[in-house]
Amino acid sequence: MRRKISAVEMAGGKTPRQRIWDAILYTVGNRGVDKFTQLNIQERAQTTHSMTEKYLHLLEVAGFIKCVDEKTGLKAVDRYCAFTLVKHNGIEAPRLNKNGELVTEASMTERMWNTMRRLFKNKSFNSVELASFSSTTESNVSQRMANKYIAALVAAGYLQRVESKTGRRFLLLQAMDSGRRAPMMQLNKVVYDPNWNKVVWVEEKGAQDE
Repeated sequence: MRRKISAVEMAGGKTPRQRIWDAILYTVGNRGVDKFTQLNIQERAQTTHSMTEKYLHLLEVAGFIKCVDEKTGLKAVDRYCAFTLVKHNGIEAPRLNKNGELVTEASMTERMWNTMRRLFKNKSFNSVELASFSSTTESNVSQRMANKYIAALVAAGYLQRVESKTGRRFLLLQAMDSGRRAPMMQLNKVVYDPNWNKVVWVEEKGAQDE
């Protein structure tokens, strides 16, 4: 049985955080304003109050947005802070942990994905090879991280298992080479592909979750 995702979470095939970030860029760019509130963003993003509040807080801690006009009215709607965008991350929503720190795993994921697409195009590979060729002198990709990403892509249908004399290997299916932007493993146990702008896989519930 597949885990159900709410209509709010699935709207537009994007994750809530991506929709919030899109709403910020739209508000600041298309509408030509330099300030926005949580209410502006959650209405545009179609996200819940708690989702929007949490991600805006993390963006503020990380230095992407800044509160420039804090209201102190008695009504809840009057207490929303007015934010301004102070650091641009491009079209991809910043990936932040619960402390508002950038997740370095994101760049590792990008390197692993493009290593599969280029170096291992039409060639099988294992987790050791993927980790090795995706590492740099500044950022090492562990075999554990490679195994985690491989498992997600196998579950989502991007990779095919290939049995060989040297052990299990994997092959990127050409029909699933969606583009240069890496499919992302989300904390809510889904794989989202920014090239196709949709959620392509949701983790099935285990018996313990029934």
